[in-house]
Amino acid sequence: MRLIRSLDHWARTYVLYVVTIIALVTGAAMMFLVPGIVGLSGGLPILDMRLFYSYDEMTQLFGALGPEGLSLYGQLQLLDSVFPAAYGLAFCLMTLRLANGIEYLVRYRVLALLSLLAAFFDYLENIAIAMMIHSYPAVAEANVLLSASFTAIKWILLSTGVILLLMFLLIALVQRARRA
Repeated sequence: MRLIRSLDHWARTYVLYVVTIIALVTGAAMMFLVPGIVGLSGGLPILDMRLFYSYDEMTQLFGALGPEGLSLYGQLQLLDSVFPAAYGLAFCLMTLRLANGIEYLVRYRVLALLSLLAAFFDYLENIAIAMMIHSYPAVAEANVLLSASFTAIKWILLSTGVILLLMFLLIALVQRARRA
């Protein structure tokens, strides 16, 4: 698969380090903004951080945020335009690098793409949330259901990708310990 070969090359270069640093910096910046939004909402978590949400939960959050909070949430969505690509590539490249270093894991390299799929659904989620922020209070229930579905798929794929990465890391560490 050509995509895997291209990603294999990136996993062996500085690209892995650059996207990891970008993911860490943008993730930290987002974690700086999120408490302010949660504070304005009276403690309600933002939609991005939930596994799933309903129309009523969205209207409760947006109503509690008010114009100031929705503006801040919109700014967070702009910052979140960099984060998915950075974490998706970082996790994918790390997984590929680990899989390539262990002979019997090479056949599972395609699973590294789960992190990129998670990033793709994160972008769909971000677009849907930005559209809901922009159109609030005239948000259709179908739009909320679609957005919440993107969020759930994102979390499932991301969790699976991270578990896979950790499993590959554990296998690599065990192999290294056996050789030592």
